[in-house]
Amino acid sequence: MKDAHAQILDMVGRGKISVEDAEILLDALGVDEVKPSAKSFDFDYHTEQLGGYQTLTPEHLITLNQENVSPTFLRAVKEVGEIEGLTGEHIVQMGVEGVTPDFIKSLKGLHVTGLTGDHIVQMGIEGVTPAFLRKLARCEITELTGDHITQMALEGITPDFLDALNRIPSQLLTGDQITELAINGVSPDFIRALQGLNVNGLTGDHIVQMGLDGVNPGFIRKVKDFDMSAINGDQLVEIALDGINPDLLEEFTSLIQEK
Repeated sequence: MKDAHAQILDMVGRGKISVEDAEILLDALGVDEVKPSAKSFDFDYHTEQLGGYQTLTPEHLITLNQENVSPTFLRAVKEVGEIEGLTGEHIVQMGVEGVTPDFIKSLKGLHVTGLTGDHIVQMGIEGVTPAFLRKLARCEITELTGDHITQMALEGITPDFLDALNRIPSQLLTGDQITELAINGVSPDFIRALQGLNVNGLTGDHIVQMGLDGVNPGFIRKVKDFDMSAINGDQLVEIALDGINPDLLEEFTSLIQEK
């Protein structure tokens, strides 16, 4: 790769950018001043410091500067570290579209499979908030992917829904199941009602089935007070979907325990 320092000096010489612009660009990359005699600038080293983004070029930096993107944005990218598939073009696109350093930093807490540059650009441009990403990170969802995050974010999943998720065991629902519940409008109240529900063999698929079929959160909260040791996940779903009176279920489970 051609020396970035030399390229920027050449642009100054050809009048493509001002000395002031060049100094800002070089400052973003860690060079103090624009002088022909300056020590050769190791662009490979500094792109490595930016997280391994070897496709970030001086031309990209010129564009960032012309669009008034601050060095703080690049510093945020460096702090996050390398993200699969995030290229110089992605970085420029996010910077130009006004993606904030706070959004970039909020990616750091996500432990996600297959989060790519395309996902990040889409979320950033669509206005996904740092608060959304931080709440999502606290949920510690199993099998969460970049596709799940993008889909949930673009469907307008509320912070209240994420707060509700944070109250139930992280291993109970996978990324696929949470996305299905969220985009089908299952209420945060239903998710909160699951906290403390102890039923043998209860799985995420059971929860999705009850959620999508509109099982009342009040029913879930009430059965949590019963001894459900004789009822498994399949049976609970059948009972809930058949609309069995909770009081009848209470007497039934009590009668079983007396045997």
